[in-house]
Amino acid sequence: MAEKRDSDEVVSSYPFASDDADAGESFVCEDCEREFDSRRGLNIHRGQQHEQGGE
Repeated sequence: MAEKRDSDEVVSSYPFASDDADAGESFVCEDCEREFDSRRGLNIHRGQQHEQGGE
């Protein structure tokens, strides 16, 4: 059975950006240069596409 995690627990070791986007601001992935409208979108992309080796 899968281990239950607290909502505050970090699942990925990838260094995520924080805070939401200001109007008109875009966020670019440092690994592949893909552009996103929000930091949340960038964080999701980084966690799924560029997951770093960790535990």
